[in-house]
Order: sequence, then C-alpha cells, then structure tokens
Amino acid sequence: MSVLSDIHVLPCPCCGGRSKAYKYLSAYYCRCGKCKLTSAPYATPEQAVAAWEQRNGTEHEYKTLLMESEKIFHEVLPVNYETEHNMRIVGKRIKEVLNGKD
Repeated sequence: MSVLSDIHVLPCPCCGGRSKAYKYLSAYYCRCGKCKLTSAPYATPEQAVAAWEQRNGTEHEYKTLLMESEKIFHEVLPVNYETEHNMRIVGKRIKEVLNGKD
C-alpha cells in the first residue's frame, strides 16, 4: 500500500480527521487516519477522491455505500483479522454519526 501524497483529499466526512489517498495493488481509495473510514476501491485516484468528497448523500445512501464498500473491499483486498476489525470499527462509527452521536 502506498500513500499518494501529491493528491489533496478533503477531511473525513464522518469524523473530520485527516484523510489521504492510497494505492493498493491496482486499486485506489481514500482513508481517514483517525476513524479509519475507507472508501470503496476505484480504478483511478481521481475517481476515489471524487467519491470520497461527495457530501450530499442521504442517510440511506450512506448506509448503502457502507454495505457496498464493505462488499467491494472484501472482494478486492485480502481479508485478515485487521481488515475485519477495521470494518467493524468503521461501521460502528458511521452508525454513531448517522444517529447524531458525533
């Protein structure tokens, strides 16, 4: 996994933490350094950043995105204990934010 330090990424939509763009194998994604929220993988860094920075979704859209991201994440990236653990933390944090507990 490599950080794409030359690409500017907005702060995390859930916690406001510092976010970065990454490349892993042939996939590009964005990830928050604080709550570890991770975008779905995309074919280009521009697609990953554009999806990460889209902030006009509804609660239903965010929940759908979370489920779809989890599905794609497991299909594209190797799954291990840390991956499973991080996805549970992300899911919990998103639920808290959507329920107004941020």
